[in-house]
Amino acid sequence: MSNTWLDTPTRCDGVEGRMLWMGNVRADWSSDFVKSLFVGGTAHQPSTPVQVEVAVRRNAFRVSPDTPSVGFALVTFTTPEAANEALTRLHDKPVPDTDATFNLRLHASTLRSEHKNRNGVSLQAQLAPLDAAEIRRRLELFKTPSDPIAEREVRDSGGNGALRLWLLRRLTCVHGNSGIGENTLKMSPPQIPRTKTRAFPEVTTLSLPPDVIAKCLSVLRTTQWPRVSDREGVHCSSYVSLSSLPNPNARRKRRNKKYATLWRAAFEVLASVCGTHTASMFDGLAVTRNVKGSPHIDGLDVAAQFVASFGDFSSGDGKEDGDSGGMLCVETSPASVCVIDTRNAVAAIDGRFVHWVDPSYVGERFSLVWYKRNRDVKEWEVPTNAVHEKFWDADQWRAVEKETPSAKSWVHAGARDLEREAGNVLEL
Repeated sequence: MSNTWLDTPTRCDGVEGRMLWMGNVRADWSSDFVKSLFVGGTAHQPSTPVQVEVAVRRNAFRVSPDTPSVGFALVTFTTPEAANEALTRLHDKPVPDTDATFNLRLHASTLRSEHKNRNGVSLQAQLAPLDAAEIRRRLELFKTPSDPIAEREVRDSGGNGALRLWLLRRLTCVHGNSGIGENTLKMSPPQIPRTKTRAFPEVTTLSLPPDVIAKCLSVLRTTQWPRVSDREGVHCSSYVSLSSLPNPNARRKRRNKKYATLWRAAFEVLASVCGTHTASMFDGLAVTRNVKGSPHIDGLDVAAQFVASFGDFSSGDGKEDGDSGGMLCVETSPASVCVIDTRNAVAAIDGRFVHWVDPSYVGERFSLVWYKRNRDVKEWEVPTNAVHEKFWDADQWRAVEKETPSAKSWVHAGARDLEREAGNVLEL
């Protein structure tokens, strides 16, 4: 197996920058034994002891059901240089007095830790929400299928987290990311560029009436935001999640009562462009303040969603043309991203596709997201469209839904209104 971990540069100057992860630590290896493997000096100064701190985590994962559990160790050096020297000198070398070999990498080289800063929207961050099966599917699509033998080696040395990161690096390399070593693929990778296209407002959004905007902003600016975000995985100043699903517990009852004004304001916003019938169909509401970056998938959603943003924010990079700071970015295909300006307007997207907010803005930015998580399977929709263009156009979506019944959605407000008026209400 090629040494893919050595291609990864140190990503910070703090404790993680001088920490190594050591895999396949046996159950009978003590902290003192692991420490002794690193304190014998460096290649340049073999007589100078190296100072390290070791924390062993035993029985952390099992490579396969028929093998004993193995652990890992976190080895902290005094400097990043010392950590990198040990990594280069010892990785893949035999462990003294054992039949094992060193399995080392920089501690930051895991999918979760590499994306702790959810503000970033690098190519790897955009692809990080994908699961391993989808990454493999895309590698097949781009004619660079994964290698099962190499996957096994990566999983054996670092568990499923290391495997996901390895697969993710292969996919970013396929897209031509210059920061990923090509030997991750063991071949010259194809260059499949990711395109980013600005959506036309006339086909993606409905503008909100000025009085509705003013009233909603007043409510948002006077809201008593919770001290702790309701969604840790999204980088923002505040995040409130509300639900009208039946049988709420005591906490959700208190939360709904506290933010009843916010729920009503959001209902009025959606009703102003989609009508009260459509506005009465959502069962979940996310209200955010200053979301930045945070590529993610709304995996609990059962249908498409409406989105809107408000506030006094502007691009933070000084550009006047072609800027997308504060806009909503949605992955519409494995190689394309659509950028939508949702300020003071409503758009319809599917949150089960990767999406994020362009973080290059300054000022205050609020957002409303109307979604559905109804447990009734009749409410579930197939995720067919990342962006529902002209969701208000009854003729367009009735034709689409006639051709493809699985494309039916509650966000097709015009089509649903016609069905209701005809006495043939759609059972989603």
